[in-house]
Amino acid sequence: MKKIITILLCITISVALVGQSSQGRIQNDEYLMNFKDIEYFRGGNTDEYLPIHQTNNQQSNLLKSSQGTKQCLDSLIRESWNIDMNQWVALNKSEYSYDDNGNISLAHYYTWEDSCSLWIPINRSEYSFNSSGDEIYYVSYSWIDNINQWIADYKIESSYDTIGNLILTSGFGWVDSTSIWVLSFIVEYTYDANWNLLLSTAKRWNDSTSQWIPFDKSEYTYDNNGNRLTEIRTVWLEVINDWMPFTKDEYFYNQYGIRISYILYFWSYSSQWKASSKGESSYDNNGNPELDLFFQWDENISQWITSSKREFTHNLSYSLSQLLLPPLSWLSGVNSEYTINMPVDFKRYLFVDNDWNINEKGTYYYSEVIVGNPEYSNLGFNIFPNPAKQKISISFDEGSEVEEVSIYNLAGQRDIHEREPGNEVDVSRLIPGMYIVEVTVEGRKIRQKLLVQR
Repeated sequence: MKKIITILLCITISVALVGQSSQGRIQNDEYLMNFKDIEYFRGGNTDEYLPIHQTNNQQSNLLKSSQGTKQCLDSLIRESWNIDMNQWVALNKSEYSYDDNGNISLAHYYTWEDSCSLWIPINRSEYSFNSSGDEIYYVSYSWIDNINQWIADYKIESSYDTIGNLILTSGFGWVDSTSIWVLSFIVEYTYDANWNLLLSTAKRWNDSTSQWIPFDKSEYTYDNNGNRLTEIRTVWLEVINDWMPFTKDEYFYNQYGIRISYILYFWSYSSQWKASSKGESSYDNNGNPELDLFFQWDENISQWITSSKREFTHNLSYSLSQLLLPPLSWLSGVNSEYTINMPVDFKRYLFVDNDWNINEKGTYYYSEVIVGNPEYSNLGFNIFPNPAKQKISISFDEGSEVEEVSIYNLAGQRDIHEREPGNEVDVSRLIPGMYIVEVTVEGRKIRQKLLVQR
């Protein structure tokens, strides 16, 4: 499932590389900061907790663009508001390239240098996918100014089971002296009967025992609808020879199964969970993320203190099927995976002295491209009504016949599968929430999001 390195994996890798200073080039805190920099470029902020919700690989596959004429997201430029100058100042830039199947193939990250008025390269990431559209590896490089070239940092390889669930992640560090990749850690994933992720366990190699030793794990719980309720992360402490709780996330949903808030807790020295931060989200009438509010817990007064917010703008004229995007989790926002229409921009505000002060903005830039076989560029896939309650009608501008329909929930589970269904599908048995409709027409798969309501 992983299309990017999650915050958990960031910390995992940094811990895994402890003691490898003679081998790996990027070490410990510097290594972790590299990951945080990448997350920041992708739309996150290291001072706002943005939980990354991991389900299984099918979800990411379903969110990819299909063939045809697309609005291609080429870059994201972030700017910060300079109070003294009373104007926007360039901050950083991300640029994206895609393969012929619409998968992200290359991402470049730059920072703006005022002294020379140039974008300075910082990081480059390369991606590769299997025939099912699963990411099988990704390699990160850092730009080294004094030698004026890219140097390998780390590599992540992923393995999947027969139905596309991520079962193993392997992390490698680059060794300059020998010019080889050295395996540094692995992460193993376990699922329940409904293919919900139950456990992810990070392990590092112990030379003295010639064994993989667990050192970090996350456990997950779900409600009856497959919505994730909690994620508890624990770390192995050798000094006590036991697992120690570290963080806990709690997630909350509306009646349609759409996530609307989370709370982050840290394990305290008093052996209890202490609230740390909270996020609340709202959506526009089309279902796109519209607003994220962030709060910090103040123990002195025992209440939540407003800290910041993000506002998002979307172009409702374009749906996901008409866009070529990186993984949705790269977009700014806590709940970016719910995105339905074209992201346009976002703005970030800080709450200071009982007032909102704009702090940062990001703008997405697109160009029109043709992806895959142009023969299928004008199929005009439409679902009506959307949102739906009982039945949906599927149509194409050129009257193409639907060969197969699959409807997946956001946990990647296939809830409906019909062959030669005609152009109408009964969705009345689906629990309210967001789904992905995958239609096979003329041998090609096309996908759109569907919101089911009651």
